[in-house]
Amino acid sequence: MFTSEAVGGLIGSLLTRRIVAAFGQGRATCALMVVSALLWLLALPFYRADWRFAVAVVCQGLGWTAFITFKVSSVAYRQRLCPEPLLCRMTATFRFVVWGSMPVRAPRRAAGRAVRGPDRPVGRGAGRTPRRDSPPPLAAAHGR
Repeated sequence: MFTSEAVGGLIGSLLTRRIVAAFGQGRATCALMVVSALLWLLALPFYRADWRFAVAVVCQGLGWTAFITFKVSSVAYRQRLCPEPLLCRMTATFRFVVWGSMPVRAPRRAAGRAVRGPDRPVGRGAGRTPRRDSPPPLAAAHGR
């Protein structure tokens, strides 16, 4: 599984320039996010211990191809718009919003788990996980 994701990411990074040239920056960025999500959702029913797992691996790899293309395209777009003296600040700000706030939220989440108990099994609680682990702006959009 991880190999297909890595190969998909590598292919996506190599295809970014061609896809953006063919569809335009905005259309490509939006479409690639939707395509990656659809491919990952398509893979879900195929996670079985038989031939269907190969289909899930292919869908996962293609999803990562689309997602990495989206990531490279969106970073290139932000860097093109930002004035050069502020590039390092923009990158640092995005890193903090996405990754740096996780340690800040960790004690709150640990205290909540101590009160509520451990999370539900994945089968029952899977729909809640992305919202809980989202960066604060996305979490706020989900009403948290």
